[in-house]
Amino acid sequence: MDHDREVAVFRRLWEAEQRHLEGFSRGQKEAWYLRKHLRDEAEIRRHLRSVDRMAPYVGGTVLEWGCRYAPDSMVLRMRLGERAELHGCDIRDGALFEPFFAFAGLKYERLAHEWALPYPDGYFDTVIGHGVLEHVPQPRASVSEWPGC
Repeated sequence: MDHDREVAVFRRLWEAEQRHLEGFSRGQKEAWYLRKHLRDEAEIRRHLRSVDRMAPYVGGTVLEWGCRYAPDSMVLRMRLGERAELHGCDIRDGALFEPFFAFAGLKYERLAHEWALPYPDGYFDTVIGHGVLEHVPQPRASVSEWPGC
């Protein structure tokens, strides 16, 4: 993996995202969160190494469950190109993260329910949820929504 190139992409997208968030009243809260995760190269590289471990198992139609700004989808797009159809879902307004979603080519769905997913059974080949489960209000119900569970 070319982590140097991927770090540069994250930094470029973070700059675009900062400008984008200026137009949102909730932008400051999201900017704080993103700054915490994108502020230094070591943090970005740690995330890239975690995607390195999952990437061999990812393909087809992919859901990034609880994607927030879709960091896994951005890395997967860089690595898989158009070989994967990337979807994301979260409880947040997707308009907040437009630069990230556009780069990933992400088909985003804002969740209307705290755990039910708005997709038919068997729709996804791969579901990833990186650092999400500890934030959901009903973990068992949420996991029961994943294909094959």
